Amino acid sequence: MIRQFSAAWPVGTATALLLMTQAALAQTAEEKPLFELGAIGAGGTFPDYPASGQNHFQALPLPYLIYRGDYLQLAANSIRGILFKSERVNIDVSASGALPTHDDAARLGMPGLDYMAQIGPRLNILLARDATGGKYALQLPLRAVVSSDFKSVAYRGLVVSPEINYTHLNFLGSGGTLRLWIGPEFATARLMDYYYAVAPKFVIPGRPQYTATGGYLGSHLELTYRYPLNERSSIIAYTGPTLYAGATNEGSPLFKKQYGMSAALAFSYSFYESDATTPVEIDE
Repeated sequence: MIRQFSAAWPVGTATALLLMTQAALAQTAEEKPLFELGAIGAGGTFPDYPASGQNHFQALPLPYLIYRGDYLQLAANSIRGILFKSERVNIDVSASGALPTHDDAARLGMPGLDYMAQIGPRLNILLARDATGGKYALQLPLRAVVSSDFKSVAYRGLVVSPEINYTHLNFLGSGGTLRLWIGPEFATARLMDYYYAVAPKFVIPGRPQYTATGGYLGSHLELTYRYPLNERSSIIAYTGPTLYAGATNEGSPLFKKQYGMSAALAFSYSFYESDATTPVEIDE
């Protein structure tokens, strides 16, 4: 599964909830069912958009389907096709999504941020394994972003977010899986405009006209910890501090804070697992 949007991509208040589905479904190195059906419920507090001055609570109950094929993988919030894989390098193409934001005070009278989706290739490079079983990897995704209100679809630009990823499948001998991502994010002018531009018709006192430019969006550190309660259920904790200081569009009246914080909890349960199995190190 992608964090997403792997890893992490800035597309609305529920991005981290979708990321938590990845942690919920991550599996340790062993034979796992080829096909699985289940449900996950997650809830937490998240910034409305990058550098927003507000957090809102979001909840996301949903069923999930997992298919752990060699070159096609389905999970709760993503579809992943593997184009190339070797012992240390793989290239995949994946798609995933995030929920909308419509009630941020800074955007009063402006259109909300719609449902968003991303798709694109990602290069994954295994850098090292440590003596305790941890794994370090470099991930280089390039994502095209679109938004939709279910009446139309609009192209919103590109996101590049190189990341260092650390994974430990038995952190401190607890049986739980720890995953950490850290890295900067860069976006094209079209996506920055979607977040930060103020058109003349939306100008009010304290919110002048603004045209956004492409460049540095911010840097994130995201951490998930998945603890299996039994063979079919798990609890997952998530935290995600983000730093926006020095971002390209700090001058926008919609740019309210130089930092953001997300936190959430989730529970997952597998209702059905196929008899057929496949060797899995960890679901991406």
